[in-house]
Amino acid sequence: MIGALTIIRFRTPIKEPEEIGFIMLVIASSIVCATFNYLLLLILLSLALDVLLIQRYLSRLFHSKRNDGSILLTLKGGLTTETKEKLLSVLQEKVTGGKLQSLSFSDSITTIHSSFSGLHTNQLDGLASSLKQVALVQKLNIFFNRQVVLL
Repeated sequence: MIGALTIIRFRTPIKEPEEIGFIMLVIASSIVCATFNYLLLLILLSLALDVLLIQRYLSRLFHSKRNDGSILLTLKGGLTTETKEKLLSVLQEKVTGGKLQSLSFSDSITTIHSSFSGLHTNQLDGLASSLKQVALVQKLNIFFNRQVVLL
């Protein structure tokens, strides 16, 4: 199978390890189906399902370095040192596992990019109102890397 994969040329770059795993699973399933060995296919798919379930439910135990998402905050006007410290303290207080990624200034607009892990959807309203009390928030964008239900 590895030899067959060296012949294949992917035109788009594969960025996530999950994508590579999925491609390998599809290729292995295709080979198993071509040889009419359906019992091996059932074992292969059940093993893949077990690994995915273990990864989903036990990922909290391993403290993954992967972020759940990012916050992009755009502010009007300049940013004083005091306001910056208050904003960063609000982000650290309200966002679990929050880390400042970047801080940029342009004309009278300040952009703060922060990553997080473990932000619950019920914290979103409190986060927005807390940030608006500290500074003039022009835009607040929250991007999730994982599936989240916002209900």
